[in-house]
Amino acid sequence: MERKAILVVDDEELIRESLVEFFEDDFDVEGAGSGEEALEILERRNFDLVISDIRMPGIDGFEVIRVIREKYPRTKTALITAYDVDDYIKLAKEKQITNIIVKETPFNFDELGQTSHNLLTGEFFGIHRYLDYDAKIEQLTIQETEAIQLTIGKIVDFFRGITNDEEIFEVCDLILDELLHNAIVHAPRDQDGKPKYDRTAQVVLADEEIVHVAFGYDQRKLGFAVIDNYGTLENSTVLDLLDRHISGSGTRDYQGRGLFISRSLTDRFIINIHRGVKTEIICLIYFTGDHDYVKPLCINEI
Repeated sequence: MERKAILVVDDEELIRESLVEFFEDDFDVEGAGSGEEALEILERRNFDLVISDIRMPGIDGFEVIRVIREKYPRTKTALITAYDVDDYIKLAKEKQITNIIVKETPFNFDELGQTSHNLLTGEFFGIHRYLDYDAKIEQLTIQETEAIQLTIGKIVDFFRGITNDEEIFEVCDLILDELLHNAIVHAPRDQDGKPKYDRTAQVVLADEEIVHVAFGYDQRKLGFAVIDNYGTLENSTVLDLLDRHISGSGTRDYQGRGLFISRSLTDRFIINIHRGVKTEIICLIYFTGDHDYVKPLCINEI
């Protein structure tokens, strides 16, 4: 089988070489030290994925991605940065950038590998993809708003088997309450595409609307995924909502609050969207070591 080709673009030689080294066992990988060099390389060969640093002298990462989308639309793309991703949310919204990887110390190669796999294969649904292979994972279904707190209690009790950090349990309670209400009350749509239920209603879902919750942990982190059967979110909507809350212009907005809170309080926040089919929101929280890292941007849509 022909190996996939990846181009790594970064003006910092040590970073570029370490990323090339990470990929070279499994991919046909090449490095470029500038945006200009990257575009020259792209003129003479095809790549399946280009990962570019944002801040570079001359042609920056956003411009590299713009040219690739215009001239090589089948090539997948992602950006990478050592800076706060929140500083780029407005630009990401304007340019429809949905994957920004962060340069951490130490570098999170697991996340780099996962994001690259997602983009190259389109296989991004399922919390098992974001936990280690030996993770313990369970699932529940929920059909009505009155069962939300009972469901949250079961999930938190499950996590007590791996940590006794009460702050983590409080975060899980808050986020799950937001996400489950969103999935049960706001995701269902009628034939005209309008919300079926009022946001203050006590809702009992039809069988085909049942919400699924997957949750699990490995040796370093715990996580949960809330999945609805509508796929009403769009990546452009998510970027707009995050931008409004991050910038402060959406402080009083009810819409998007759950997404903003979830991303703010977790270490990793992933949104997977299959338009008109399902939406999966995944939250990961590290319970070992110091993981006060810059948060990446990860929104996948098919």
